Amino acid sequence: MEAMKVGIGIPCGIGYTYYAPRRLPRGFPRLIAVIPVIGMYIILPWQVSTMHMKGFTSVAYLWIGSFRLLMLCFGVGPLATPWAQSNLLNFMAVAAVPVMFRAPNSERYSHAKSTKWKTVIKTTVEGCLLFSDNIHVFIQKSDSA
Repeated sequence: MEAMKVGIGIPCGIGYTYYAPRRLPRGFPRLIAVIPVIGMYIILPWQVSTMHMKGFTSVAYLWIGSFRLLMLCFGVGPLATPWAQSNLLNFMAVAAVPVMFRAPNSERYSHAKSTKWKTVIKTTVEGCLLFSDNIHVFIQKSDSA
């Protein structure tokens, strides 16, 4: 029953913060509109009975979610980006998941592709060198036994 409160309360709070504060100017009016959701984020993690889920929901919603909502009130942060504001599902993804989303950039992507292969080759060579060093030690131990 407690998990249902959290499972229903979090999406309802995110939906409210998507629709209600958009119509208000940035700053104090948005902050007043978001305070009930922040209060809900404070109460809901304590409704979960298991310690591990309580820890995750506390970090994800009480800490990260509340700070994201506070940043949204002043027009900064990941929830204020045009991609997150484009529709409710994008907004929920950014608000509910404790990770940062980046917009793809063609220059950065092409550079990342070449860097990725350099990293793969470098890691493979280093792994082979470490493995060959360990094989040498293993062969010496086998010969002496």
